[in-house]
Amino acid sequence: MQKICPARPVLDLLKGKYVIEILSEILADNNHFGSLLHNIPTINSRILSKRLREFEQEGLLERVILKANPPMSIEYQLTEKGLALRKVIEAMKNWQENY
Repeated sequence: MQKICPARPVLDLLKGKYVIEILSEILADNNHFGSLLHNIPTINSRILSKRLREFEQEGLLERVILKANPPMSIEYQLTEKGLALRKVIEAMKNWQENY
């Protein structure tokens, strides 16, 4: 029987297109849909929506509906599990900058 790399679940989670960019933006407090679209110029709204739903399903973030006067606003906040990825993402960025 073939052994599976213990890091495989993390790699599977982070391998999708725009995953690191979206999580990096949310870590930088750009946590509204419009601001994410603006700060990741090559992403389209369909892909962004899909990724955000995937992150919710994985327990990385939660949608928070801000009930102000119309228009209603939705904010995406990282959960404890999502915030724990900060070190992983920073390590990846540092590695890229060094090599």
